[in-house]
Amino acid sequence: MDTGTYPSAIQSVTIESYVFISKIWLHTQRTTEPDKGFQRAFMKYIVERNLFSSGSAFCTHDFGRGLETLSKLMHELDFIGWTENSVCVFELKLYEVADLSKDMLLVFYHKVLDFYLKNISFFKGQRLYLMLPTRYAPIDDTMRMLCFSLGIELIDTELYPVRLIEYYASIMCAQSSDLPSERTKPLQNLLLQARKLVQESSFSISDFFTLDSRNQIVFTPIIISPDSLVRRHRELDARFRRIKESFLSRTP
Repeated sequence: MDTGTYPSAIQSVTIESYVFISKIWLHTQRTTEPDKGFQRAFMKYIVERNLFSSGSAFCTHDFGRGLETLSKLMHELDFIGWTENSVCVFELKLYEVADLSKDMLLVFYHKVLDFYLKNISFFKGQRLYLMLPTRYAPIDDTMRMLCFSLGIELIDTELYPVRLIEYYASIMCAQSSDLPSERTKPLQNLLLQARKLVQESSFSISDFFTLDSRNQIVFTPIIISPDSLVRRHRELDARFRRIKESFLSRTP
């Protein structure tokens, strides 16, 4: 059934990243590379989904656009995808055994920040998203809090990504529009809660660092409680799973 509801560009990136780590990777042939071919397989899958209208770059040291860093140091970024209004920067690590550490998260964040601060005018009008798809689980809540604080979208197999919940809640609402209000209210509440959490937790580096009228870089801290975001994400995930199960099992 076509509901006429389609994901936004960034929703599509989140959804397809989750599909890869939760389903596609399970049936992907492993290689002899240290990460068993995870990075190459992810990039191949995402590119084939035609999500990035303005190109992509693999294992690049210049952001795929000939850019330098503020520190003059060279940083390798695993994968970058460009759309008309956004840039998605991926850290692709399998992490099936090794812990997902704060050092890895901070290094990823500061590599991208080093490029952004040197080229802030270049990125004007674009939202720069940091994305971390990983198979590692379970992930400690302190690492989830750090991701929220740094604006890194963690995409793992333990919790549904918030953007995915938002999109599929909208689908369920659209497909239930002919039902009595008492049956659609839980779906509508789920969608409202998902949208609110997306708005409050989905940051890009360009939200923190901007140029003022004198072309000076201004840092704007986002006052947020990361522990509250993690708690709400877990609650939203549990609610989504219950409602989704009920929705899929309902009789026509």
